[in-house]
Amino acid sequence: MYKENVLNSIRANFVHFSKGQKMIANYIFEEYDKAAYMTAAAISKIVGVSEFTVVRFAMALGYDGYPDLQKALQESIKTKLTSVQRFDMSKEMSYDKETIKLSSGEKAAL
Repeated sequence: MYKENVLNSIRANFVHFSKGQKMIANYIFEEYDKAAYMTAAAISKIVGVSEFTVVRFAMALGYDGYPDLQKALQESIKTKLTSVQRFDMSKEMSYDKETIKLSSGEKAAL
């Protein structure tokens, strides 16, 4: 389950979450790139809930535990970075093609 699916699942279940789980959900919405690399204990401390609440949150989303949710968030970040890198590469390739066209035009002018 990638980030979009994780966030969609959180949104879909938000009204059913406990107060503590809603706090976790909000933190993940705001800081998913950080949350993906934090332990359940670290998230619980920042959000102000028990570590068990973080584990129950992951289980409420259909994961076997927090490590599975964490892995899904990490995979989504990898996918995001790959997409950004692809976009950057396509921009560079477009720029290179324009440079080549200009060089050809300059040659014709000579």
